[in-house]
Amino acid sequence: GYYTKNTPLMFLYILDLTLGQTMANALSGLFGSSVAFGVSKLLLFAIPGGVMMDTAWYLVGAVCILAALLVWGVLWLNFGMTGRIFFLFTFAFHFMDFLNPSMTDCYVGETCGPRYGELASAGIAALLAVLCTVFPTPFVASRKARASAREGVASLSRAWMDLASHFCGNHQPDYRQERLVADLRKAQQMLEQLDSYLVHAYYEFSCLRSVRNVRDFLTRVRRTLGESTDRLLCVWNTCMQEAYGQAHLESITRLWPDVHRVLAESNRLLLHSTDIACGGRVLPSDEVPLRDTVTRVREAVSSLSNHWRELQASQGLRGIAEELLDEHHFVVQVCAIGRIAAELAEDLPGPGGRSLPPAETPPGLMDKVALGGKHLVFATRSFIIFAVAFVAGVFGHSKAVVQYDARTAALAALMLRKAIGCSGARNSDRLQAVAVGSLVGTFTFASVGWCSWWAYVAVGTILGGWVLTSMFNHFDPEQYTNGLSFDTGAAGATAGLLSAYFGAEAMMEQCTDAVFSVTDVFGHSFYMFLNSLAAVFIVTAVDWALAPESAARLATRSYGEAMRVMIELAADLMDPHVLDERRSHSREISQRLQIAEFLGKQSETEVRYWRNPWRSLIYGDAMQSAQRLRMSICGLEYCSMEGGRPGGGKSDRLRRITGLPSFTPMRRGALEKMDHVRRLGG
Repeated sequence: GYYTKNTPLMFLYILDLTLGQTMANALSGLFGSSVAFGVSKLLLFAIPGGVMMDTAWYLVGAVCILAALLVWGVLWLNFGMTGRIFFLFTFAFHFMDFLNPSMTDCYVGETCGPRYGELASAGIAALLAVLCTVFPTPFVASRKARASAREGVASLSRAWMDLASHFCGNHQPDYRQERLVADLRKAQQMLEQLDSYLVHAYYEFSCLRSVRNVRDFLTRVRRTLGESTDRLLCVWNTCMQEAYGQAHLESITRLWPDVHRVLAESNRLLLHSTDIACGGRVLPSDEVPLRDTVTRVREAVSSLSNHWRELQASQGLRGIAEELLDEHHFVVQVCAIGRIAAELAEDLPGPGGRSLPPAETPPGLMDKVALGGKHLVFATRSFIIFAVAFVAGVFGHSKAVVQYDARTAALAALMLRKAIGCSGARNSDRLQAVAVGSLVGTFTFASVGWCSWWAYVAVGTILGGWVLTSMFNHFDPEQYTNGLSFDTGAAGATAGLLSAYFGAEAMMEQCTDAVFSVTDVFGHSFYMFLNSLAAVFIVTAVDWALAPESAARLATRSYGEAMRVMIELAADLMDPHVLDERRSHSREISQRLQIAEFLGKQSETEVRYWRNPWRSLIYGDAMQSAQRLRMSICGLEYCSMEGGRPGGGKSDRLRRITGLPSFTPMRRGALEKMDHVRRLGG
């Protein structure tokens, strides 16, 4: 039928936080359902009626091998997780019916095999999910990207001004420092959200040139905001850790008017450029004000540089003096903020000008597919889970698991999730979600599942409340047991989503006027409950066999990997013979440290059994040290780029400094200490 329980259940898997991600899930889910539908039709076309008792064994074996290769291909290629789940869920039922010799009559009065109503159900679920993100308030990713960019610029501008006023002043109120920390956290959060919104916006009317321009412009703004944040953190790390002496008070405080002018003009230019980027084009009325602001910013930067040189000369200092090292670094970074703000404004193309490089697009089916790495592990583990569950359904077990029952494999497909984290904690939550959701749904139907208006209202109210509560848990980023995902698409089912699914599935039964007890209704859904538990146990067993590592071990390994990347980057920066074009590694290192921090928090909630308690305080200190090290290395990397732009080679001045004989012991000592920290922490 067109309207079945599968329609609202598919709706739960398609719905997401933005219109773009929901449309991506909808397209992926429809594609997965269509592939399963088409393959099932082809199998029945090749072998009409499916497998019979007299079908040759080699023919059955060939069909099973082809089906296994198809399942492996869907898991291995870059299908969206929603598409994988919908394909495996649908294909499990159809292929099980195809292998069942007793399925001779198929559907009475209809053609054997899948019906077009299945595609209609998926289409209706996709349409409802899209409408839910549009009405009554549109949750559009491109609109959220604009808001995140504006909030990020505002937070960074205020943070730079607070940091400069604190560094250049004698006595500053404490609220400025507290506001600085809050603005830094908010800016980093806005940048993370901006990354995901820009990718999700690809699915929102990307055929329109205006929408593509907004994505391209905001991508360029994102690069500037990222560099500005890194430089701010670098100044915070190097200039705010020591007490200020008399030399500081006699030098940097006299530069405050010039510093304030540079930051004020730069912040004004960044806000103006961001507003233009949110519109997707430079209007003729914006060209002259934008050009004038760029001129004022460059004049302010030049004035600050000249006054700093004059101040050094008045104190008898030349070049970089050790007693004013922090002050020199601060002035360099403030001038760099003015420069990158001016470069952003100059890169925005005017009417008829050059176009910006295109924004990042979601990966295609064959992108980033390799015969190694974490993706191959995910595909292998998921394939084994589905194959074991399917084989268990084919043979059955006693009277608990009926022979030729595809529900175990289908439910195992619903539990697929591609995320970083400990599988043990995730599987424990899955078991609780399946059990609690099934029991709540069964109890609700037994209590108010009658054919009367008030019973309809009661079931609808309980169903809505249960789904709302479970989906809130599904979208909660603080649920560390769900795992961490950096994929552009949905990562798959969480405990909250499984709880909503199994609870709703048990409540949406045909109403009846009979009076049932919980035991009676539970007997009706007995096999469904057993199949759910069997799927959870199979997933847990395969994960335990192929991914037995605890969260603590994963955390220490991730910390070691992050340190290894920073050591390699530091070695390249301090090696005068490495002349490759420089690219920013800030986002890569930040993502690795984010993974390590997430796994550390997951380790705090992990059951340790006989093992030593997790040393959360020591790990937290190690993470804080690694973050400070990242700030310094990223600041050094920006300074090493010729012209200050990514893609340029290593600056000639840095190569001469690192090539000095006196620099060799410094390079060796720094790398040895970093490697020592890596060995201790990872």
